[in-house]
Amino acid sequence: MLFKDELRGAGLGSGGSTLHSQGEGGTQRRSYERLKTLLDPGSFVALGQDIQAGKRLQESSIGVDNVAVGWGKINGRIVYVFAHDYSALGGAIGESSSRKILRVLDLAIKNGAPIVGLHESVGIQLEEGISSLVGMAKILHKSAMASGVIPQISIVTGPCAGTAAHHPVMSDFVIMLEGPSAMFLCGPDAVKEASGEKVTSNDLGGASVQSQSGVAHLVARTEEECFQLVRRLFAYLPSNNLDDPPQIATRDDCAPDNSMLDSFAAEPDSQYDMIDVLRSIVDDGELLQIQSTWAKNVVTTFGRLNSRSIGIIASQPKELGGALDTIGCTKAARFIRFCDAFNLPLVIFVDCPGILPAVEEEKGGVARHSSKLLYAFCEATVPKISVITRKAYGEAYLLMCNEHVSDIRLAWPSATISVMGPIGMVKAMFASEISRSENPESRIKDLVREYIERFADPRFAASKGYIDKVVVPRDTRKWLILGLESLSAKRESRPQRKHGAFF
Repeated sequence: MLFKDELRGAGLGSGGSTLHSQGEGGTQRRSYERLKTLLDPGSFVALGQDIQAGKRLQESSIGVDNVAVGWGKINGRIVYVFAHDYSALGGAIGESSSRKILRVLDLAIKNGAPIVGLHESVGIQLEEGISSLVGMAKILHKSAMASGVIPQISIVTGPCAGTAAHHPVMSDFVIMLEGPSAMFLCGPDAVKEASGEKVTSNDLGGASVQSQSGVAHLVARTEEECFQLVRRLFAYLPSNNLDDPPQIATRDDCAPDNSMLDSFAAEPDSQYDMIDVLRSIVDDGELLQIQSTWAKNVVTTFGRLNSRSIGIIASQPKELGGALDTIGCTKAARFIRFCDAFNLPLVIFVDCPGILPAVEEEKGGVARHSSKLLYAFCEATVPKISVITRKAYGEAYLLMCNEHVSDIRLAWPSATISVMGPIGMVKAMFASEISRSENPESRIKDLVREYIERFADPRFAASKGYIDKVVVPRDTRKWLILGLESLSAKRESRPQRKHGAFF
C-alpha cells in the first residue's frame, strides 16, 4: 500500500505503464535491449545482473531488479550506462538498484568515461525506508562529484517524479521524450491537494513544459531520436575533463556559404537571424543548439571550426532585440561553465543593446544574474574570442566582449560600441543644444551620426586597442580559425583557492 500511495502522490496511478512490457524477466530484458540500441552494435557489457533485488521486487511477478547497468561504446568511445524501467514498481529506486547505479558512476569517474542514464522512476521504494533514501542520497552526491569531471547525460523516457527528478537535473544535459516523459518534484495529486489546482502530468512537467523552463536541454519525438541526440552530443564532447574534444573533418563539398555576411555590414538596420550568421561560419553549417526554446534572446550552441569543437554564445537580435535578461544570463553562464570544464573554446557573437529595461527584471534580480554571466566568463580559462556584429552598448560590452572576457576581440564594420545607445548618449550629452534647436529631431539625427562616426565606430575602439581587428564579415571564419590556432596552447592560472564564492 505504501508504494501505491507514493504513485498516487506523484499523480502516476498505481499500475505499470502501458508503454512497457511486463511479466517475469520482462523488465530486465527490455532495459538491457534499450541500452543495446543506444550503444554501438555488439559493444554492450552488462554488470550487476546477479545482484539480489529488493524484497518487493522479489515477491512480485517480475522477480528481477528494475535497473540495468553496464558499459559499451558510442561512436567508438567507452561510455557507462544505466536504465530504469517504469514497468517494474514504477522504476522506484531501492537499495539494490542504487548500488548498481553507484557502481557504474564510480567506474565512469575512475576511467574518465561519460555516463548516460535512461530515467523513468517515481522516486524511492518506500518499503525499504531510509535504506532507499540513503541510496538516492549517495547517487546525488556521486553525481555532484562527477560534475565537471565526466560528461553526464540524462534521457527522460517516461515519468520521473519526486526524488528521482533530482538526478537528471544534476546532469549536464537532459533529453526528454515527447509524449510519455514528464518530470516534476510534486505531482498533479500533490498540487491539487495543496492548492486545489487540477493539472495533468504532461501540463505540469512534460517535455514541452520543461524545455521552456530550461530544465530540458533537448527534446526528441522518439526514443531513437533521443539516442541520436546523445551521439551528436558526444561528437562535440571529450570523454573527460583532461581530454581534448574530438576532431571531425569538414566535408569538402559542404563548406559554409558566407557570401551573405557582408550584407549585414552594408545594411546595418536590416533584420537578421543570428543562427543564419553562425551557420555561415561553422564547419558544414552544422550546429547543435542547447536549450533553444528557453531564453531565446541568447543562443547557446555547439559547432566546429576547422574540425575542432567549440561552444558558441550569441545574442539573438530577433528576440528582445538581443537584450540580456535574467534567464538569458543564467542560460549563457551555465553553458560557459560547462565548456570551460571540458576544454571547449568559446566564441561569442555580440549584437546586444544591454540589459532589458523592465521592472520585473530588476525585481527578479537581473543585476545578480548578469553578474553570473560576467563571473562565468572571467573564471573560464579556455580560449575566448568575441565578435561584435552590431550593437555592444554599456553592459553588453562589459559582460560579453571586454578585454578581460575575451582573449581576442574582433568587430565588423557595422559594429557600434558605446557606453549606452547613441540616441540616449546624444540626448544626455547635448540636452541644452537640442532644446535650443529649431528642429530637435533633425538635430538629434545629425548628432547621433556624428557621435557614431567619431566615438562609437569600431575603428575608434581599435585605435585605442580595445578591439584587436575590424574584419570584413565574410572573413570572420578565417580570423576565428587563426585566432583559435594561436590560442591552442593557452595556459592561464588562477589564484589557489577551493572555489569562487559567487554564483
